[in-house]
Amino acid sequence: MADFPQDSLVLNFKDDDKYTYGIKVYVDAPSYKDSDLFSKTETTCKSGEKVYIYVAAATLNELQNIFVYDSTTSMGIGTAGTESGTIDENIYFDDELISKTDKPISKINTATAATILINLGVPSPSTIINKGDIVTLIKNTDSSVKVNNNNLKITGSVNLNYDYLIKYKKYEWTAPTPDIETEYPFSVYNNGILEDTFSITVTVDEVAPIVDVKLVIKDIANDSIISNANINITCEDIDDFLEKKGISDENGECSFKLQSGETYQLKVTANGYISSDIDYLNNDSFTVPIPESE
Repeated sequence: MADFPQDSLVLNFKDDDKYTYGIKVYVDAPSYKDSDLFSKTETTCKSGEKVYIYVAAATLNELQNIFVYDSTTSMGIGTAGTESGTIDENIYFDDELISKTDKPISKINTATAATILINLGVPSPSTIINKGDIVTLIKNTDSSVKVNNNNLKITGSVNLNYDYLIKYKKYEWTAPTPDIETEYPFSVYNNGILEDTFSITVTVDEVAPIVDVKLVIKDIANDSIISNANINITCEDIDDFLEKKGISDENGECSFKLQSGETYQLKVTANGYISSDIDYLNNDSFTVPIPESE
């Protein structure tokens, strides 16, 4: 199955068992719609993530002179691919001879009048096709059709079922790892001429600061300090957290560097005492507060 994203400009799709983010840029050459040359969006991703940029068109000729630049550096020729399928689409005519389709047409299958089709020509408007009747549509360009009725302009809509074929180039970009949120510019050139630009904003997750945490181990019965106690600290919420170990000194103290804003699991053992993870005290975890900003 092709991985060309069909439904939206900003997309999530699966690739190599990892969800990735991407944007797509549609080439809009004369035979594939004739409004704006490109349809694009601003989008964001996280640092280090892969972004896939698609340039799509109806024919290979429309693609061969299109190139994407990361700032001022060409991203090369990209990876070629195709996407094909069948779609039902309502085609609207508003006193028009021609109506456009959302995707480039490879074959028209069926066409049925979704409303009455009215001829607005001289001498007076008249119904030329009733709702539900079969309509004879002919392909005008790769992405437009017209009613085969003496080239008269009409008003109404047609339900069109057609096969489509999209050619595309796929570019892969790995987001940098900036210290602050940064916008990266891209350009699209057609035969050496700048056609349009877009940007990708790379966001940076705010990480709570690392702080010094001092634990003091005491006997709950008489508040006396306990030295030479073995201390183990783990954290279930930090994926790459390595277990930290320490031994309390003569003052019952042991210090650790820990990320603030997280909850840590604690286990303390000492000669002559029940291990903290099996006693009845509420001493199995602690949370390190985030320091207030100055």
